[in-house]
Amino acid sequence: MAIMLYLLLLMTLLSAGYAEQRTASLPPEKRGPLLEVISKCFSETGISAETLMKLKESKLSDDKNFNKFLYCIFMNTGYSDKDGVVKADKIVTLFPESDKKAINKVVDECNNSKGTDTAEVLFGFYKCFINKSPVRVIL
Repeated sequence: MAIMLYLLLLMTLLSAGYAEQRTASLPPEKRGPLLEVISKCFSETGISAETLMKLKESKLSDDKNFNKFLYCIFMNTGYSDKDGVVKADKIVTLFPESDKKAINKVVDECNNSKGTDTAEVLFGFYKCFINKSPVRVIL
C-alpha cells in the first residue's frame, strides 16, 4: 500500500512539468489498474526515483531502466503491440472525449519511432508524445 501511495504522489509530480499542456484526470476506472501496473513495473525494472523525477522537469532520461519501465507499462496495459506500435484505440480511452481526435493524430505522428529494440521504440514514442500532445493525463 505504501508503494502505491508513493507512486501516486510521484506520478502527480511528474505531470506537473508540462505547463503548456492542458491537464485531464485519468478516468477513475483506469486509475487502479494503471497504478497496479506502474507499481509492478517500478519493482521489476529497478528504475530509480531520481530517473523518474527528471520527468517532472521535462527532462527525459536515456537510462535503459527507464526504457524498460516504459516497455513494461505499455506491454502490461496492452497499449502497445510486441513491436512497439502503440494502439491508438486503447490510448484514447485515457483522455476526455473532446481530445480523442487530437490524441489519435499525435499517436499516428509518434508511432514512427525507430530503435534497436521495442523498449527503445516505445521510449521514442513517449518522448514524441509528451512533446506533441495538447493534453496530459494526471492520476
